[in-house]
Amino acid sequence: MKSILYAEDDDSTRTLVTSFLTADGFAVEAFPTADELLEAFGRHEPDLVLLDVMLSGTDGLEALARIRRSSTVPVMLLTAKGDDIDVCSGLALGGDDYLAKPFNPMVLVSRVRALMRRVDYDAAHPGCPPVQDDLTCGNTRLDRRRHAVYVGEQPLLATPTELRLIIFFMENHGEALSRQQILEAVWRLPDGVESRTLDETCRRVRVKLARAGSDVCIQTVRGFGYRLTELE
Repeated sequence: MKSILYAEDDDSTRTLVTSFLTADGFAVEAFPTADELLEAFGRHEPDLVLLDVMLSGTDGLEALARIRRSSTVPVMLLTAKGDDIDVCSGLALGGDDYLAKPFNPMVLVSRVRALMRRVDYDAAHPGCPPVQDDLTCGNTRLDRRRHAVYVGEQPLLATPTELRLIIFFMENHGEALSRQQILEAVWRLPDGVESRTLDETCRRVRVKLARAGSDVCIQTVRGFGYRLTELE
């Protein structure tokens, strides 16, 4: 059973969402504050974290930042409707998905399940072909068996979404990839993921590759999409 830690300070919303997720087969621990969620997170890491952004005390963005210091667990953010600042801030901090309030609980459950499928690579692709050889681009290597990326001998710390993006770029090294191609391959939600999610994830990955000393970079192809190239 997949486990979820959930923080929401509105009692009725917290109860409603918890009941829908539980009915769908998830093991949910729900909290009115981010501090209580973080305390539980310190005891055991769940399969997914669900965070309301506008929490009293420690807010959802600060909680996300603390989680990202030590973990790549998938995190979904619940934001005020139309609050682009919260959305962009959350994605920049490493959020994997978001849903604007007010929302239908059934839609939230569907989005949670979709995020779980994207994170669980093997479960999402039970019919995939046998493991192929590793891929190397400059000093950056994809270890297919470990489903991990290394810069030199050091593993690159990346969230599940960031890792899928890097792998897709490495598999298509040097090729100009359209925004739609990337959204479909990495998020598998061509009609449900806004393009700013792609842009923010590419920005985060660029920073992580540069900090790790990688000699590959994600290049913007103006008006079309992105490509992975080696630095000259």
